[in-house]
Amino acid sequence: MSQTTVKTQEQYPCPLLEQRFSELKQAIIKPEDRDRVSESYARLKDALERESSRIAGLGPKAIPEVDFSIIESNGGQLPPSLVSVVHDTGCVIIRDVVSEAQATAWEAELKAYTKNHPKAYGFPKTNPTTYSLYWTRPQVQIRSHPRVMKAMNAVSRLWHVEDEAGCLFDLDSQVVYADRFRIRRPGLEYTLNAHQDSGAIERWEDPSYRACYQKIFEGKWEDYDAWAADHRSKAKTDLYYTGQSCSAFRSLQGWLSLSHTSPNSGTLRLLPSLKLTTAYQMLRPYFILNESFDNTTPLFPGATPADLQFKPPTPSIRI
Repeated sequence: MSQTTVKTQEQYPCPLLEQRFSELKQAIIKPEDRDRVSESYARLKDALERESSRIAGLGPKAIPEVDFSIIESNGGQLPPSLVSVVHDTGCVIIRDVVSEAQATAWEAELKAYTKNHPKAYGFPKTNPTTYSLYWTRPQVQIRSHPRVMKAMNAVSRLWHVEDEAGCLFDLDSQVVYADRFRIRRPGLEYTLNAHQDSGAIERWEDPSYRACYQKIFEGKWEDYDAWAADHRSKAKTDLYYTGQSCSAFRSLQGWLSLSHTSPNSGTLRLLPSLKLTTAYQMLRPYFILNESFDNTTPLFPGATPADLQFKPPTPSIRI
């Protein structure tokens, strides 16, 4: 029996999970939707091939940009012509939120803090670049800066709710979210693996979280609305109590750059195609071997319980 189990495991790119995850897979996609889901997956792969070529051709230009002054002149909102673009890409660069002089001053103070507190925890341990510090003076000033708050409000309005009475979100308000800071030095160094926050297997396992992706599981990924927030207020993103997922709803995850950084020199790497990549991620567990529909194998690539969501193996298409 053990030899059979090992042989079966070796067929797959990720560890097999408990049998209950086989039952979960079968429950998510209804029998009457199986053919429609298979057909939609074929369309999705074709669309991803075209999209990956388009993004590769554009390079950094695939990510939309806007100057903060335009947001200010538009009543604190992204211009309508940009909203649909950001809805598609899932990301945006906002330029000149704070002055370069202010950013440089914050950077200098953060560097001085780490120098004066050499035992401050960070990773990697031997020569940290990401510091587990949350409440230094520059960090507090950044989060409470009026222009930073306005930028956060602008992107929060990208979301919408159908049932305002039943939704717990106030998309016009901001709650301070404390996070780390990073000081990157020239040359090759430690980087994080491609991953997603806000849970992993929870996207399939938690009923409210899973409801966000219902159109995808019905074979209608083209109708999936990534910016509908109705089910997210009740979604449980940390079913295994790992402490790796924030219980608060974060409209977007933002980085404030404090220095000049060129592409591939420490900048954040994104895949600016929200609907297609989300649909692929959610359907991938059903098409593991030979790209054939499989709702019984207890396997969710990249989504191990009690861990983050990491980039799954993609043997068939370029992502």
